[in-house]
Amino acid sequence: MKHNWRMLFASGKSVQLHERTICVECVRFVSQQRSLRFSCAAPAAHFFILEEQMEQKTLTGYPSIDKPWLKYYSEEARSLAIPDGSMFDYMYQCNADYPEDIAIEYYGRTFTYGELFRQINQCARSLTALGIKKGDIVTVQAIPLPQVVVIIYALTRIGACGNMLYPDAKAYDVVSSMKKTQSRLLIVVDKLLFAYEEDLPETFNNTILLLNVAEQMSVIPRLLARRKAAYTKKNRNLHTVLWREFISGNGESYQENHDGDIPAFMLRTGGTTGIPKEVVLNSENFNSVAIEVYYSRLCSEWKRQNKSLLLLPPFIAFGIGSGIHNSLTFGTKLIITLDVTPKSISKLFLKFRPNYITAGTVQIEQFMNDLERQKTKLGYIEMLAVGGEAMSASFEKRLNSFLNNHRCYITPIKGYGLTETAAAVTMETVEAHQAGSVGIPLANCNIKVVDPESHEELTYGTPGEVYVSTPGMMLGYYQDQQATDEVIEIMNGEKWLHTGDIGMISKDGLLTITGRIKRIIVCKEGLIYHKVFPLLIEDQLSKLPGVKEISIVGRPDDQVGNLLVAFIVTDNKESKEQAVDALKDYCSSNLQSYERPVEYIVVDSLPRTLIGKVDYRALEERAARKNEIG
Repeated sequence: MKHNWRMLFASGKSVQLHERTICVECVRFVSQQRSLRFSCAAPAAHFFILEEQMEQKTLTGYPSIDKPWLKYYSEEARSLAIPDGSMFDYMYQCNADYPEDIAIEYYGRTFTYGELFRQINQCARSLTALGIKKGDIVTVQAIPLPQVVVIIYALTRIGACGNMLYPDAKAYDVVSSMKKTQSRLLIVVDKLLFAYEEDLPETFNNTILLLNVAEQMSVIPRLLARRKAAYTKKNRNLHTVLWREFISGNGESYQENHDGDIPAFMLRTGGTTGIPKEVVLNSENFNSVAIEVYYSRLCSEWKRQNKSLLLLPPFIAFGIGSGIHNSLTFGTKLIITLDVTPKSISKLFLKFRPNYITAGTVQIEQFMNDLERQKTKLGYIEMLAVGGEAMSASFEKRLNSFLNNHRCYITPIKGYGLTETAAAVTMETVEAHQAGSVGIPLANCNIKVVDPESHEELTYGTPGEVYVSTPGMMLGYYQDQQATDEVIEIMNGEKWLHTGDIGMISKDGLLTITGRIKRIIVCKEGLIYHKVFPLLIEDQLSKLPGVKEISIVGRPDDQVGNLLVAFIVTDNKESKEQAVDALKDYCSSNLQSYERPVEYIVVDSLPRTLIGKVDYRALEERAARKNEIG
């Protein structure tokens, strides 16, 4: 946008001034008067009001071209360069001058950045001694532990790739994945191995590096946890190596990897609406998101040695990126704890008083339930990002009210991202936020909304499939070029990812997600087919009295394509009938006939995946059993 200023001097003369030639530091914009007033005691002209004559930038009406969100970013943020090298390289560069700062706190033991660097180097030497080299794939089945942080960075330092398995993977899953990836080393928490080690085939002769949850605690917590954390080997045929032996050996020298383009991690998609895929991400993906988030105004400022609480697991992109890499590249103290279930969140907040938190909606909901009636002050929270699932309007309103009532006056941050984009693509900021939105694109990202049928870009406020272009975009799906080509497309020299999500973009550049293509339910009324977006209906119904949560799925029907079935969690058991009656009345009066559920099933809770998302596939299976509750 170009500005022309006319300044009136005391002498009555006038002069034209262009943008950046006036005293920018003392300008205050008075939006109601469409004027500028100078407040500093400088030239006499500063005591007069200046009229603003704006030459409006010509907008095309297409967000990906106009990029209206850039007005929220500084010049520095708009010109960010992606850090070169591996994830370790970037984390080291950010902290090399602060070796005595605390990097990790774990059950009474602290690790400085200097100590973390030494352990990463030793881990890299020990991995090399086991024959792991650049380009190899190492299978990791773990939960948040200091050892896992060390392993994550050591793998990128030598150029190996971590094949990250879910903790509930059993013998068949582990063997199949290691065979598919030609992985020769399994790194696993001993208690996870204990659950399936006797089911491993006799031919399994790979080396297993065992991690123990108590091993890196301080003395007293380790003594208290020793019995629960004890591991007894059941399968004597396994070739196992203990972490303390592994990390204390001499190891072998290695060639440092500084290539950020090679595969760094393989991570599984959520699989809530389809078969999980193995997403291959590199260091550049995670480094780009980290620096973009740092230069986004998610809070007043990021401060070294403020505290971050790790609530996300290391087997998902958000856990490695938002949970670990972002926190450590920002120079914070990363607090790691074993129990991050929703029931424990309030205790963790009260104990550690973390400043920066990224959490799931389920965790935060339990946190609010626990502290709703307590007068606990939460003013120490400087940034609270909530994600993992769409946040309903009622949830968002309740969260804002809860924080204000507990002396925390920040605006909770919502964001949007995928495993395929190494976590975040859009984030709300201090200036750019709106109820229902998931924020604006990160500075180096681009988004657009496309008609799913014509594939033409749509204008502002029009719903369609969300496409994203980001330096965090995956290399592809492992050994599945066809699936990769189905979601990644190059248009006019720019690489775009088809997200499968339905959304729309405001004229200010804020993205709102309204559903998922795979969650579009096609219903027939007479001869006309209609597309129903469950998320839009759920958002309306969740505001009704007595409705705590609601999810709508389709039940296949020969006559109308699909019938809608609603699963409801009520505020209390006594309000079941009233809640269902209120839902029926509202739907009858406000929704089209094809949008109205034919069945309302009250449940104690909605089924969820391991990472906390609603398991729609489980709901669809249950909905197929007709007339469960009338």
